[in-house]
Amino acid sequence: MLYVFVDIQMDNAHFLDTVKFNFPPGHTLALVSTIQFVAALQAVSAALRPEYEVVVPQCRPLSPGEILGCTSRLDRNVNAIM
Repeated sequence: MLYVFVDIQMDNAHFLDTVKFNFPPGHTLALVSTIQFVAALQAVSAALRPEYEVVVPQCRPLSPGEILGCTSRLDRNVNAIM
């Protein structure tokens, strides 16, 4: 079997600007993605943490924030899931 890893890039700056435009500082935001966007998810979560409470759920053995169907549980109240 051959596993081909794919990393899809996104415009992190545009995503951050959009979040900051739509959510005031102090909100609790949950960030999840498919495996292709996990690198971007980690970068934007670090950039948002100074102004927001960022939750990146994990269901082992998946990477933090990675979802497959309904695998990510959220044990906290959040203002938005992105």
